[in-house]
Amino acid sequence: MKKLTVFCAIISMAALVSAKDRDYSIVGGLSYNTLTVCESEGDTSSEGIIAPRIGVELAMSRIDKLAFGWRMMSETYKPSGNNLGLKIDVNQFDVTWLRNLRLSREIKPWVGAGIRTTIGDIKDRHTIDDDGYLDEAYENRSATDICLI
Repeated sequence: MKKLTVFCAIISMAALVSAKDRDYSIVGGLSYNTLTVCESEGDTSSEGIIAPRIGVELAMSRIDKLAFGWRMMSETYKPSGNNLGLKIDVNQFDVTWLRNLRLSREIKPWVGAGIRTTIGDIKDRHTIDDDGYLDEAYENRSATDICLI
């Protein structure tokens, strides 16, 4: 997975270098994400996270564009009952092909498909007993996922 992540990053950089003769936009925004971590040792509670996103959109034609994006999320989960406590740091990189779909004169949404890789570091995994004391501590780990968007 890490080789694929490096490959996507290299392709993204190559496309940005070619952007000097093209129309491009730097975009940013905030997204609201609900994140639950499911582990073999237990699950976390669901938390809502506001995550910043920055990206570049490269116009390929009047109706097509290529979008590259990066999103960062970080959250600390407190253990409770059967829930696992941990700290998670996530970086997401995506590449998306977008097409302007003309439904009517006024309605022209952008639709597309792409690929996203998620790299997460999960630290300080632990559970507590009924009295609030440390029950068990687990090793830190990293996870890399890839999905179609």
